[in-house]
Amino acid sequence: PQSVYQTERYGNFTYTIPNLQAGKTYAVRLHFAENYVTGAGQRVFNVSMNGAPVLSNFDIFQAAGAQFKAVVQTFNTTADSNGKIAIVFTSIKNSAKVDGIEATLVTTTSPATTQIDAGGPASGSYVADANFSGGLTYATNHAIDVSGVTNAAPQAVYQTERYGDMTYTIANLVAGNAYTVRLHFSENYVTGAGQRLFNVSLNGTQVLTNFDIFQTAGAQYKAVVQSFDATADLNGNILVKFLSLKNSAKIGGIEVIAKP
Repeated sequence: PQSVYQTERYGNFTYTIPNLQAGKTYAVRLHFAENYVTGAGQRVFNVSMNGAPVLSNFDIFQAAGAQFKAVVQTFNTTADSNGKIAIVFTSIKNSAKVDGIEATLVTTTSPATTQIDAGGPASGSYVADANFSGGLTYATNHAIDVSGVTNAAPQAVYQTERYGDMTYTIANLVAGNAYTVRLHFSENYVTGAGQRLFNVSLNGTQVLTNFDIFQTAGAQYKAVVQSFDATADLNGNILVKFLSLKNSAKIGGIEVIAKP
């Protein structure tokens, strides 16, 4: 509700979620809106759950892209032997803050496919941009050539993007299960090869090195998909990390598909 984002607790503090099932996995959703500072870099903080870092140098304004705009970060966490999850907020610059917390038991089943429209609203089966940390957004109205892509995403997915150094945490997967991760790209800004280079890793394993969208696709405004196998970690997460080398890393859409 609106009122959740309009109130907050700030400073250095801990929330202990009790009465959970010991050893069970919970999806913890942290709700934020930047209602005080007016720009990126003015509020930075860390968050840990049961001693494990989940957000480092988190900047609400940067993640949301604006003041007074909600953003949610989701993580899978296991309740300790006492049936508790302790969420610790540590200020780095200005004060840490949070507006709302949810903890939901994760069942043994999970969606067969997760599809995210990076930097954009929901489109077809792709949900609106979510579960990211860092980066900014950009959009174009130019038509995208998807003729060279099998099982292409909707046009709108390639026309919007999140760019910069950023991370997507794909949560609520089955721990230890194998997934196919499909990354959707289109070069909608630079005009030639060598102008944008970046790396991508999945759960710490680098899968793209010095990646050049224009060079791989062969043209501007042309879709290209890179596909990789990945295993969900012990918390049921796949962490997709983008690191800029020349110009900014970028992504149009992310699919995570359970393998049979």
